[in-house]
Amino acid sequence: MKKLTPECIDAIVALESKQGKLEPDQIINEAVKEDSPLHYYFEWDDEKAGQAHRLDQARELIRRVKIVVTYEETEIKTVRYIRDVETAGDEQGYIAVRRIKTKNVGATLVEELERVNALLMRALTFAMVREEALPEGTIRKIEGIRDEIDTLIASL
Repeated sequence: MKKLTPECIDAIVALESKQGKLEPDQIINEAVKEDSPLHYYFEWDDEKAGQAHRLDQARELIRRVKIVVTYEETEIKTVRYIRDVETAGDEQGYIAVRRIKTKNVGATLVEELERVNALLMRALTFAMVREEALPEGTIRKIEGIRDEIDTLIASL
């Protein structure tokens, strides 16, 4: 995706300020105007946009296929397909969890743990913004979890 310009960010913040919340339809309604700083971020060729939308739908279908794994007598429902680490970084490709090559298990787990850490960082920054509304020690606990994941990643 294209880098956000300050004008784009200002336009989004203005929409949120006007309504008190933000919805995708608001963004599109503003972006359809050719002089809007948001216009540039959308594909207006319906054929290309349709194909991109179908690719998103295909990704969603892939994410929705689940398997049940039994671990120490506990059944866990999880995704059947995961990003294939043998696929180039700028390409997309998925592989069934059970078909991941032994040599790629560590790299695949690292990739998944990095996603978890990214989500924890998002939670951490939110907690920092609203620290006064959270129980004492929440930020420290999140940082501790991130440290443990970093340690695990380093060991793989």
